[in-house]
Amino acid sequence: MRNILLRISSFLTGYNYDVVKVCSPALSRIVNTYTIGLILIVGIWFFLGKFFYTMYVNPHETPEQENISYYVGAFAAFMVFVIERIILSIDKINKWIIIIRFILGILIAFIGSLVIDQFLFRGDIEIERNKVKGERIDHLVASRSKDLKDQLIKLEEEKNALLLKSDSIQKEVMKKPYTREVIFKEESTENNGSEIKDQKQTGNTKKVQIILVPNPGIEILKEIKEKTALINSQIQERQMNMQQLRENVTKEVEKSFGLIDDLKLLWNMVFSSWSSVIVYFVFAFFFVIVELLIVLMKSENNRNGVEDEYHEIVREILNINRMNRTRDTLNKVLN
Repeated sequence: MRNILLRISSFLTGYNYDVVKVCSPALSRIVNTYTIGLILIVGIWFFLGKFFYTMYVNPHETPEQENISYYVGAFAAFMVFVIERIILSIDKINKWIIIIRFILGILIAFIGSLVIDQFLFRGDIEIERNKVKGERIDHLVASRSKDLKDQLIKLEEEKNALLLKSDSIQKEVMKKPYTREVIFKEESTENNGSEIKDQKQTGNTKKVQIILVPNPGIEILKEIKEKTALINSQIQERQMNMQQLRENVTKEVEKSFGLIDDLKLLWNMVFSSWSSVIVYFVFAFFFVIVELLIVLMKSENNRNGVEDEYHEIVREILNINRMNRTRDTLNKVLN
């Protein structure tokens, strides 16, 4: 059973099981300790990735999208797994690696503390979120309601002006449904003169034709009717928007309320009292310690020389393999 656990630990941490097995028992305990720290960090990153996506990126997650949060958590866990494996594969840990890992740990501690506080204070944050949303909804409803009312007043004025113009034209059309149009036509005539021999006398005559045509106001009335119908449809549209204004604004605010708004609420909530500040920094300190766990253990083991035996054996194996490949290459060339 112990060999199975050591084999699993060697696989997860990247250590060679056959080499670890022949080294001192202290190295086996160190590899198992690395594995515990690695599992702890990977588990925390999975939790942070999943809940960060659920709480901030997509808070209105549908049942069909539920698996996405698990994929995000798995991706975050895989990233930290690769980072820790790189650290474990380095023979000697220098100060720059510790500094870079410390900066990354601070960032993760900041994000992790936000997620934890979001989970702990979710009731208070939800109350504050609903309050802020309600204020935004009331402000937008008042502003847009005023705009719609102004538009309705303007449309009603245009409609009344058209109706007055229509009444005036209609009275005129009722008095004179038709208008007379006089058309003058010129016709040429040709007469033979009796006094002058072989000479023709020509002249023009005018013919008058009177035609009754419909009053032009009838066409204007048709245009006014079309404009009035268009204005009526616009008025109905504005009135419907007025009725559904609060519902539409509520949906808009719910959709636009995102990550930055939640972070502002959480930040105000955290620093609103000393108790919440203490809770935040306690979790931040915990995440920093967890993030630096492996790199600190690796640095301490390098300082004590516990892993020197392992690395020396690995280097000898690599040298032997290199010599064998060189010998095989020479034998092929000579043959």
